Amino acid sequence: MGKNDTPLKISAMADIGRIDDEDIPPASESLIDLVRVACYEHQMDEAIRLANLCVERGYEVSINLMAVAKVPVQRIDECLRQMAAECTCHYVYIADSFGSIYGEQMRVLTRKYVAMLGQGSGAIVPKIIGIHGHNNQQLGFANSVEGVTEGIDMVDGSFLGMGRGSGNTCLEQLLCFFKNPKFDPRPVFDCIQKHFIPLRLAGTEWGVSIPYLIQGARNEHPKDAMAWEKAGKSDDAVGFFDKFMAGNEGDRPVHVPAKETDQGGDPDDVASMASPKPSGPRVPNLNSEICECSNGCPAIFQRRSLMTRNRCCRQTGGISSATAR
Repeated sequence: MGKNDTPLKISAMADIGRIDDEDIPPASESLIDLVRVACYEHQMDEAIRLANLCVERGYEVSINLMAVAKVPVQRIDECLRQMAAECTCHYVYIADSFGSIYGEQMRVLTRKYVAMLGQGSGAIVPKIIGIHGHNNQQLGFANSVEGVTEGIDMVDGSFLGMGRGSGNTCLEQLLCFFKNPKFDPRPVFDCIQKHFIPLRLAGTEWGVSIPYLIQGARNEHPKDAMAWEKAGKSDDAVGFFDKFMAGNEGDRPVHVPAKETDQGGDPDDVASMASPKPSGPRVPNLNSEICECSNGCPAIFQRRSLMTRNRCCRQTGGISSATAR
């Protein structure tokens, strides 16, 4: 670490349930500048207690509310109100833990966080809002742009998007997006060229992954994708789809009628078991209530096909577009 004459700050993550108070020395005795308290919504009481303790010990502090796309809207509001009333941390992050959030959801969440926690919100300590994106659906950058345009002031990124599985928002994309001349992407490109591309060529894997994509689309923790890839089945995208997204149980093959032969006749007489066929919905609905209307309408995120995209009930007189059309 040594002497640091730059604005560089060192951050550390503190997961609720995995850290004790005695693990956190005073900031004056530590190389760490920022402590990020990571929690799920049911851990909010402990997260606020730990965040306030870290502030007392001299750190900059954030709370990262994880898996927010799985949390009911009413509960999100409760968590934000509690942080506004009780927490002295400096930052609060929208954490897209499963890489499942879409642009519409990011807009809604950002507006909520800024209105309830930002400047002029009435929070005991107004907070700067940040976004921590995962790239399971390759939406980390797009969601960051949505967040910034709605008032987010801190954006996480990594070199070449390096991170577990599909990785995180690409830092180099963010630097090309920000038009402030103080952001210079060239040193980042130089670092990528000298260090991160050789890492990838040497076999370190991250980036586009179909199992992680499917978990993001399902709005689920990537643990199934992690286990699948650990078992050496990274290239079996169809197998993962059939097992986890199509509603099939296990890896059993599904009876698929073969094409009619040149000799004619009933194609079912020449059935094949070779190619499993999904029996469930091709694009499952997301279990998320986050919506761009005051009703908490889930319709906007229940996509039944690529061509029929449900709209918010506010736009369709109280019913989803799938029924309105």
